[in-house]
Amino acid sequence: MSKGKVMAMIKNTGNVHIKVQNVVFSGKAADGKELFSKEIAGWYILHGLSVPYETAVPKEVCQGLATIEVVAKSENLTINGSLNVQKSMCVQ
Repeated sequence: MSKGKVMAMIKNTGNVHIKVQNVVFSGKAADGKELFSKEIAGWYILHGLSVPYETAVPKEVCQGLATIEVVAKSENLTINGSLNVQKSMCVQ
């Protein structure tokens, strides 16, 4: 995350293509309350390639975030990740 935008890079390390159904970014406050959510439609990723999924975090929400969780779903796999948000990541 940088300048108010968060990105997840999804890499296909297999030997066949995969189809990402969607990627969901969920921003949460320190108390666990969800302040921000964005779903992005996925697409095919050929073997050996990476695809970035990115979204802007609303300015009015960014400073209140403690974490951003990312969930990417494909036909038969779910990938999870999380990021601890620093206030400097919100500065544009």
